[in-house]
Amino acid sequence: MESGPNLPEHLAQLAERIAELAAALANDSAEPAARSQVEPPVLLQVEEAARLLGISRAKLYDGPIRRGELVTVLIDSRRLVPRTAVDAYVATLIHRVS
Repeated sequence: MESGPNLPEHLAQLAERIAELAAALANDSAEPAARSQVEPPVLLQVEEAARLLGISRAKLYDGPIRRGELVTVLIDSRRLVPRTAVDAYVATLIHRVS
């Protein structure tokens, strides 16, 4: 009677395959994190924009957004702030002081 590979050999092959899959998963999960550090998001949540500006979410809504000084966009019901709009707003603030 012929049998398949012996158990220790089979377990060794299984362990090797698991190690390969774990390494592949580690590489896949590292790539998006590295990419997000290199490329900032194009659209920010209001909370993220407020954090970048060093003010509260409420102050951002009640001030620059309400006055139309900070451009926002709506996607479905979500209000988002283009990253370029944050940069333009800061440039405007700097220009006012100069």
